[in-house]
Amino acid sequence: MGQGVAKAKQGGEEAAQKAEKKDEKKAHKSNDADTLIAYMKKHYDEKVKDVKDFDEFYHAIYELIEMFCEERGQLQYRIPSKEQLKKQYEVREDP
Repeated sequence: MGQGVAKAKQGGEEAAQKAEKKDEKKAHKSNDADTLIAYMKKHYDEKVKDVKDFDEFYHAIYELIEMFCEERGQLQYRIPSKEQLKKQYEVREDP
């Protein structure tokens, strides 16, 4: 009977550890997103502010993400599709 209690306790501890690791991954992803957003805001005027058309906008976003990744020594992040970025670009143009 003691073994059954020990196994149940061990199983509960393993579940708690898995949940803790999952929470750590979420926090890490959120922190990465916050860092990327701050970086984009910091360099917006330099790269994006004065673009004249969507192709320039797309290229500017691509360059910013590439610069961000190089500074962090990471592989490139996946950027939104061209269609999704075009929608955001068009929203930006509307007063």
